[in-house]
Amino acid sequence: MNRMVSALALGFFLCLCQCDGSDDEQEEGQGYVLTKIQSPTRNDLSSVFMVSSDDVWAVGSGGAIVHWNGSFWGLVRSRTGIDLKAVYFTDRSNGWAVGRDGVILRYQNYDWHSYSYPTAEWLTSICFNSYADGWIAGSNGVTIHYNGTDWKEAGSSIKDWINDLSCISGGDLWAIGSLYEYDGTAEHHYRDLLHYVNNDWQIVKRNEDHLEFSGIAFFSNNFGKLLAMYQHGGICYGTNILKYNGNRLIVEKKIGFNLEDLHCNSPDDCWAAGNSDITRAIVHYDGDNWNVILGEKCRECQCTGYPINYHTFLSVHSISSNEAWVVGTDGKIFHIERR
Repeated sequence: MNRMVSALALGFFLCLCQCDGSDDEQEEGQGYVLTKIQSPTRNDLSSVFMVSSDDVWAVGSGGAIVHWNGSFWGLVRSRTGIDLKAVYFTDRSNGWAVGRDGVILRYQNYDWHSYSYPTAEWLTSICFNSYADGWIAGSNGVTIHYNGTDWKEAGSSIKDWINDLSCISGGDLWAIGSLYEYDGTAEHHYRDLLHYVNNDWQIVKRNEDHLEFSGIAFFSNNFGKLLAMYQHGGICYGTNILKYNGNRLIVEKKIGFNLEDLHCNSPDDCWAAGNSDITRAIVHYDGDNWNVILGEKCRECQCTGYPINYHTFLSVHSISSNEAWVVGTDGKIFHIERR
């Protein structure tokens, strides 16, 4: 789709930009092929989950749910018009989606159904350690646990907006959150690395700087990876990829893109996706290096000094280093495959 924006305002000249192409467009980079797939929705897609190569789900704004069957993406009835923020499947037959205003949906018997739970908080993230051990978290520190039968409120004394969860084997749970707090004289913006211990969240690391945590993947209580976007004045200036060694956070790589989401299949196989002003970016970690696979660049676009209207990747998921799916604003869906 071409977007033309032209105007004269305060002496600025706005140029012509083409920031996304036709469906099934392909690009190549670092041994991978990125294909833009025809999408059945224009709703923003905020989360994608890959069960297998022929079974992939994505959810988004307005209750949108779409499914890949190995041949095409199709719309699926969600029974809600509320924005959905995250989706997770424990196997092909059992899935969950969560979102704004406390909405919880369950996929079972080839259909999505509403699951009643008494909260109005925004539910932003979900993960499972096993079929009978799942977690949901969201605004004001809300934390909910699944025991295999029901979702029950879990202990939480924090008020953070929990942005992302990471379940690890053994039942442990890690998260990233942010908190705005006024102490009577000034407002503080805290960014927290959180560990769930003894039925409550413990703040492991707290930053009060311009780094905004945007993704997390933990493998044990002594090892994990995080994304931290550098923000100032509402503008992002790239991402620090951090490694947690059980004691402190170490900068593993600085990337000139604003990475929105992180998914790791193992410590040596991680994917991250996001954007810059004129580029949508995908990076992959192969155990030695973080490699920029490719980005969808605006063609014939030399705009400077003015914000560019661009689309962004919001979520990435994979089951191996050979294949991944990425979704984003305006229903954009991309498939990544090793050549």
